[in-house]
Amino acid sequence: MQLLHVSDIHFKGKAAGTETDPEKMYQEHILHDVALRTGILGKVDGILVTGDIAFAGKKHEYEAASNWLDSLAAACGCSPSNVYVVPGNHDVDRSVVAKNAAVSNAIEAVWSKAGSDRENALRRQLEDPETSAAILRPIAAYNEFARAYQCQVTSPRLSWENPVRIDGETVLNIRGLHSALLCGWKPNEEQNQLYLGPVQSGTVPSYGTINLVLAHHPPEWMADRFELEDRLLAGPNIALFGHEHRPSVSQGESDCILIRAGSANPDRRENGWQPAYGWIHISMEGTEPDRKAKIRVRQFAWQRSPAGFVAKKYRNGNTESDFKDYLLPVSGTNLVESDSEQEQADLVRSRTSNNDASKITMSDSPTQRPDIRSMLFQIWRLDYADRKEILSNLGLGQDIPTENEDAWVDTCFREAIAKDLLAELGAAIAKKDRV
Repeated sequence: MQLLHVSDIHFKGKAAGTETDPEKMYQEHILHDVALRTGILGKVDGILVTGDIAFAGKKHEYEAASNWLDSLAAACGCSPSNVYVVPGNHDVDRSVVAKNAAVSNAIEAVWSKAGSDRENALRRQLEDPETSAAILRPIAAYNEFARAYQCQVTSPRLSWENPVRIDGETVLNIRGLHSALLCGWKPNEEQNQLYLGPVQSGTVPSYGTINLVLAHHPPEWMADRFELEDRLLAGPNIALFGHEHRPSVSQGESDCILIRAGSANPDRRENGWQPAYGWIHISMEGTEPDRKAKIRVRQFAWQRSPAGFVAKKYRNGNTESDFKDYLLPVSGTNLVESDSEQEQADLVRSRTSNNDASKITMSDSPTQRPDIRSMLFQIWRLDYADRKEILSNLGLGQDIPTENEDAWVDTCFREAIAKDLLAELGAAIAKKDRV
């Protein structure tokens, strides 16, 4: 399995993605470099984006980012539905916080507390429908963009997860966290000021499963840093971060691999300006009880002369190479289920996960059931009227209110499974998508 890691792409202002975008040159250089390396390293299975997709959390910035991510997926041979995103501080529309007292008060109610009082304050805010909606309002444009990838932030859990099968015995559980939850109340945030909370930072162990966590802010930026390290980073997981614009990779005593991304599009005025991106290869070695995942990390950074991206050099034993290898122990196996068993397990998984029907299938499942993640990606790219026409024509969601469209689409997909209409639904979406 191969994964591309990009972060801090910062599509900025009304020029974003246009011919007058001053950063277009470097955006195109990344696409070109990724295409060349794909020819050498092979196609990519997923693209991981660790936040700061926009610059000011505006809708037009996400439209430009979406188009660029489509181009990036094409460059590396990855399905655009296999893009995974989390929000960063630049994905927060700070004007929403500044202009809306209900939003500002909801965030301040959590920010102003410490320790267990902050945990309790966050729980109270998320359990109340009005304050919960207020806390998420600054990332409304991000959520509209992210739902095509089934990565929107919803209350009360705030995180999402999607399991992807590596092989017949192993699952990679990709999990996205909202580390920018308290961003926007102050002009700028500093280290030790942000907050995840125990619900986001906890991981549930599972046989034959590797947890890969995405968050924008590294642990040092969290007020609950030590709890995060105990609950999330104290095991054989992989954790990807952005924000600091300095690429690095390390493995601690707990076996957790920490991968910090450079910025794909840093501000050209910042010290040490250097666009960068990463490449991760995961393969399995050995047999039970000594199975291990081999994680090979490559990071590429811009050099001015001759202009282009070059591989960062690492020490592997006594030799220097353009990659760094790590081993993760994998306990037990997670065997492929039969079609009927898989479907029932997926439905249970989706009910216990954060949101949507995105967990109804594993994107790399060897079964021949339709790729529901791809179907969800396509239907969210359509206009509202087209979505409603497709689902209504199949008699789906007839008795469900459509005010909460996320919940309505989720229910329609569950009904399609129950009524064995997935093939018809996929054909209808594909037909409309071609118009």
